[in-house]
Amino acid sequence: MNYYFNKKSQNNWVECPECFGKKYVPCIHCEGTGREHPSNLGSKKCSECNGTGRQRCQTCFGMGEIKK
Repeated sequence: MNYYFNKKSQNNWVECPECFGKKYVPCIHCEGTGREHPSNLGSKKCSECNGTGRQRCQTCFGMGEIKK
C-alpha cells in the first residue's frame, strides 16, 4: 500500500489513454459480449475473458494510470 501513496505523491502519473482510468477494456476476442462467437448469442462463454466481456488494459497493466 505504501507504493500506491508514494506513486500518487510524485504527481508524474496521468490517466491511461486506452482505458481512461477504468483499468479494463472490452475483450478483443468476443468484442465485449462475453460469448465465444459474438454473432451467436447461444454459444459458450469466451475463453479469453471467461465470460466477463472485458480484459485488463495492456497499456497500463490494470493500474489505470501511466507515467508521463
